[in-house]
Amino acid sequence: RVLFRSLQFPAFSVPYQWRRSFTSRGMQFSEDMVLSPALNVQLSERKAPTHSNAVVALVSEQMLTKERENPRSWLKPFMTAPMLEDFNAKAGKSIWVYGSEVAPRVLLVGMGNADKNTRLSVRNAAHAAVSQLRQRKIKSAGFVLGGDFMTPEHIKAFTQSAVLSNYTFSLKSRKEEENGYTPLMESLEILCSDEQQVSTLAPAVQQARSIAAGTLLARDLANTRADTATPDFMEDMARTIASQSSLALTVLKGSRLQSEGLRMIQAVGQAAESEPRLLVLEYRGNTASEDTIALVGKGVTFDSGGLNMKPTGSIEDMHLDKSGACAVLAAMQTIANLGLKQNVIGVLGLVENAVDSKSYKPYAIIKSHKGLTVEVGNTDAEGRLVLADAYSYVQKTYKPTVMIDLATLTGACVVALGEYCGGLFYNDETLATDLNAAAVEAFEPLHRLPIMSEHSAELKSPVADLKSTGKGRYGGAITAAAFLKEFVEGNTKWAHLDIAGPAMFSEPRGPVNKGGTGFGVALLAEYLLAQQKSTSSTSK
Repeated sequence: RVLFRSLQFPAFSVPYQWRRSFTSRGMQFSEDMVLSPALNVQLSERKAPTHSNAVVALVSEQMLTKERENPRSWLKPFMTAPMLEDFNAKAGKSIWVYGSEVAPRVLLVGMGNADKNTRLSVRNAAHAAVSQLRQRKIKSAGFVLGGDFMTPEHIKAFTQSAVLSNYTFSLKSRKEEENGYTPLMESLEILCSDEQQVSTLAPAVQQARSIAAGTLLARDLANTRADTATPDFMEDMARTIASQSSLALTVLKGSRLQSEGLRMIQAVGQAAESEPRLLVLEYRGNTASEDTIALVGKGVTFDSGGLNMKPTGSIEDMHLDKSGACAVLAAMQTIANLGLKQNVIGVLGLVENAVDSKSYKPYAIIKSHKGLTVEVGNTDAEGRLVLADAYSYVQKTYKPTVMIDLATLTGACVVALGEYCGGLFYNDETLATDLNAAAVEAFEPLHRLPIMSEHSAELKSPVADLKSTGKGRYGGAITAAAFLKEFVEGNTKWAHLDIAGPAMFSEPRGPVNKGGTGFGVALLAEYLLAQQKSTSSTSK
């Protein structure tokens, strides 16, 4: 079901999608929580497309030829219309037809040669269709995809794209079109030929909806501004999700954070009003196994840079520096919704890197949870300190077989790869291969980057075991990864995903919005689904 929630401010109420009833910094949240995507995607058996608002058909060149030759085709009434004489169903082409007996409005979206259609083709077509429907304020529509696209793989890509395209982060008090607001759709119906087709495709739709719902949650959390989304706020959200998803939650803050020896997390967040903390969410989907996968998220709710303060032009969007933690939190909810038969630990390092008389200082020497002393090279390189302590704690306490972190860690990674993919650092070839395969499936690409001995050598300090930064600005993403690698224990399979580029888009691209993108939720879900499938097939 689709649940609607609202963010209420003193002056206005905005339809939006949040999680439960609580107050944070004067913000009132509604009782309902979203456990499925805002866009309700359903399958139905229909003999012919009939829908009150609109019908959308994804039309390949082959389908267009076939339907033109079929005297009983529902497209036949349109074929003689002058406006359709030039419609050739080429990829990227579309046309609206009005006044049909089928529906008041019909949108034909060209798919080109069906033999060349891929999941990406369907993903792009779904985005194009939903965007056009939203522009015309159409709340619901029926979709005819045709036999070429009615496979579980294509339907999954279609559903996720449609849900992700139906997203806007907006706290505008007036929702007029001239005010820059595009209404959201409410429902989408995929028309199937028979009940057997409905049954075949239903699991793909359900899985896609669950994963897309997690991505939308990660977007909402990441895009929420720092005066609201403090470590306190993120803890409240984690408590709600843990409660509704049957996850165990451990919170380390205050005296407990210090007694556990998490001094680097404490140092980074000690100047902020909202105290630093480490959150651990546990999902036990396979109690018969001791294997555990740990997901670690960097959650810097606002990164001023500390005393090495960021300049104007770099500081404004630093509420997005918590995107890794948002992705991990949303992934934990998604894992529970999917009912995966695996054991997963979600770890959130939550701090605000603020400026105050209590701010930690450049060249400070801090003893880490692992016991290594670390010389702070730059207070704006705070994320690696938070992650390093989180690594050590989760490995000591839970002994995971695999540990994967997501972090908007370095601008250097954006310089190297742009906003188009994340950087992948790893110590296990199989893990890297599996993550790359999941990235392709999720449309969240990664690119492998090396860690050379020369990069590790740059972290030597004359006064401490390690320095937190390299010697200069070259290879910054790699020296950061090399620092993290120092905190990976024993035989732990490890991957560090630097998502500083794809987690925060400067402009929208297809079904991915500007701002916080929710990058990583789908990737992690696809990785875990593939691991479950692999484990299941091995045990047979």
